[in-house]
Formats: sequence, structure tokens, C-alpha cells
Amino acid sequence: MLTPPPVLFTRGRMVFMRKIGLTLTALLLFILWLSPSAAVRAAEPQATELGGADLTLTVAETDGILTVNVHGKQLKDVYAFELLFEYDPLRMELTGARTDVSGFTLAPMRDGKQILLAHTKTGSVSGINGDAKLAVLTFKRIRGGDAAVLLKEAKLVDSSLAMKEAKQADSVAFLHKQVRPKLTDIDGHWAEERIRMAVELGFVSGYGDSAFGPSRPVTRAEFAAMLSRALLLKGSGDTSFTDNGQIPRWAREAVATAAEAGLIHGYDDGTFRAERLINRAEMTVMIIRALGVQPVAGAEPGFADVANIPNWAKPSVKLAVDQGLMQGRGGNVFSPLEQATRAEAVSLILNLLSKKAGW
Repeated sequence: MLTPPPVLFTRGRMVFMRKIGLTLTALLLFILWLSPSAAVRAAEPQATELGGADLTLTVAETDGILTVNVHGKQLKDVYAFELLFEYDPLRMELTGARTDVSGFTLAPMRDGKQILLAHTKTGSVSGINGDAKLAVLTFKRIRGGDAAVLLKEAKLVDSSLAMKEAKQADSVAFLHKQVRPKLTDIDGHWAEERIRMAVELGFVSGYGDSAFGPSRPVTRAEFAAMLSRALLLKGSGDTSFTDNGQIPRWAREAVATAAEAGLIHGYDDGTFRAERLINRAEMTVMIIRALGVQPVAGAEPGFADVANIPNWAKPSVKLAVDQGLMQGRGGNVFSPLEQATRAEAVSLILNLLSKKAGW
């Protein structure tokens, strides 16, 4: 069995190659390694505009599984190809990317909201001609809202290693058939669009009177529930808090999963104190735990009221600001002990989701 040269195909090497635009070149070098007779061909293909070939996407959705097929029409001697897709990682999770074309395929590489799939035939064979399905991508819907997959770039290489490329080839949309609740008290609010997005993603909702209460303070139970649902946490649903019975029933499972994930802690007496209002310092520490990046011990943010930030929260506040997750309230103050509002909470969680998704 032939094994590709390790220097070409280690994961770190391929990520580096993509950053400098050499992924397909690496595959072509693989062709040359497999077939020394192919060395008479050019090792560095010259790119021209993609003409003649027509690449289109078709889509199917069944029980939350989304399938995207890439079809090529009027293909002419396609020996290798590289397809760059863009998708919505907040609403969709990539579960597979493959091609049924014979040859060698690199494992799909994901970078933020982009997916790269590269494939080449091997040996002295002709490329694909006519109409053919080049690739299949499958996704699982993980959150609500409309989403889309875009075939952003396509590079096709023929058997003489001449390359053709195109941009903005085609896109497909996945429409989420949900009733968007009308919220009566957020029009013109600074977080209006972010609140609508949070409700659409499904980790927070309005009240029975169609109000959202953007300036309403957030309890520890409410924030733990928002965070757990936003991160799609799973767990046993059990807690060891001594006041577990005082946690609202609607929040009990979410609080338990957040505790199991290490995002929330109880007090020294073993209580959780679900109805206690959360302050900005506490909320920031929870968000940094969810980010999964260890703050630097002793680090201090540069706010004018830094003396008011508890020592246990200062490194997390510094990291949250450095990561672009959080900012002050104006006048270069952080207001660490002030109560966090629902608008601030959903905005912060959306920042977290975008950061974790690589946006």
C-alpha cells in the first residue's frame, strides 16, 4: 500500500498549506510521487477562469440532517479538484464530507465557517468528463434559524495539471420553519437584533405577555440555563447543591449540566442560590470557563474601577476584554458588581458562540 510522504500530509502542515493557498498543489505533488512518469507535467498549475464547467448545489433535509450535493456539468478532464465551502456553524454541524470519485481525498478541513475538500485521481488515467457528482456534505441542524451553505471557490485541474478556478459558484439555503415570536419591548433597543437572534437560536425566550424584558436583571438560574442551552450541554441532570429543591423546575436540568461542565459553582455552604441576581463579574467568570481558555493569574484589566473588581474575577475580566467578548459600560468603567441585564447576557453568550465557532 502506498503511503503519502509525511512531510506533505501532517495536519499542521496542511493547515499551513491552506493559509498560503497550496493545498491543491500538495495533492498534485502527491500525484507526482505516486506516478514518476507524470513528472513531465508542470508541478505548479497555472490558474485561469473556470469556463465551460457548471458547478451547482442541490439540497435535501430529512429529520434535521442536511445533505448538500455538488454536481458538475459539462466537465472536461477533471483530474483533481478543491472545493471551498462556507456554512453557518452556529446552526449547523458538519458530520461528513466525501466524494465517490476514485483516487485520494484529504480529510475535510474546517476553519471557522469554512470547509475545504480536496481530491485527486492517481496514476495515468483520464479525468472526469461530462456530468458527475463531485462531492457530498452532510450537516446536522443544531440550532434554529435559517442557514446556508455556499460553494465559495472551486479549483479544477485536468490531467495535464492545468488549473481553472471560479469564485461564488453556488449556494443553497436551509429554511427553518418556525414561528418567530413577536417581542413587544425591544424595538430600537441597542441589542434588538441580538435578542432576536438569541431567541431564534433557541437558548432564551420571551415571557407570556410577548415581552422580553431586555433591562430586567438576570438570576443565577436564568444565566446558567441560557449558557447551558446555548452550548448544547448534556448531562445527568443531577446536582449536589443543598438547595436543589429551590432551583426552578424549568431550570433544574440546565443548571445541573452547567455544573457538571464546571461552568458554575456553588457557595461554600453547598448552596446554588438560584434566585440570586447575577452580577457582571460573576457572569464574566462563567463565560471564560465556557470559552475554555485559562486566564493568566494575576492579570488585571485596565478599567478605571479595577479596584472594585473582585480579585478572583480580574483575570477573567481581562481575558474577556482581550478576546472581544465583553466591554465596559462607558467612562472606562466595568461596573463589576452591578446586576447584569438580560440584554447583556444574551449579547455576551452570542459573542461566546461566535468565538467558539471561529468567527
